[in-house]
Amino acid sequence: MQGDNDFVVNELQKKIDLLKSAYLKEKGISNELKKKVEELSASLNEKVSEVEALEVKLSTLKLAKSITGNASDMHDAKVKVTNLVREIDKCIAQLNR
Repeated sequence: MQGDNDFVVNELQKKIDLLKSAYLKEKGISNELKKKVEELSASLNEKVSEVEALEVKLSTLKLAKSITGNASDMHDAKVKVTNLVREIDKCIAQLNR
């Protein structure tokens, strides 16, 4: 009877050790994946900032091109400048709140 109990205890201990090993392995994988998600999120935020900066630069270049264009483009330039002034006014109004 004692031999059967020792056998059962040993088998349980082996299974517990296997489960513990599997848990630690999965925990390591999970930590690596969390780190990768953080890195990708930071990279994404950086790329979004770059895109926003490029969009502003493109808008500025379009405005500069329209200002240096011919007389028919002058109207478009005035409209764009007016829109920019309105956007700046909105920003100032939000800052004053």
